[in-house]
Amino acid sequence: MKLLNCKQLAEELGRSRTYISMMKRAGFKPSHGNRTTIDHALLWLQQNPDFRTTQFSNLSQMSSI
Repeated sequence: MKLLNCKQLAEELGRSRTYISMMKRAGFKPSHGNRTTIDHALLWLQQNPDFRTTQFSNLSQMSSI
């Protein structure tokens, strides 16, 4: 079991670090503190097929209103 940080997970998924941050905003919880496995991330994505980063990218702006 290889534990990955945000940058490593993004590289493994072929996505950006922003994508991983949006996953976290959408409810993804790393399995070991701030690190997780690729299998854990893929399982979350499979369980959340409608996940889109655009749904969560404006949350910080909305909270300041």
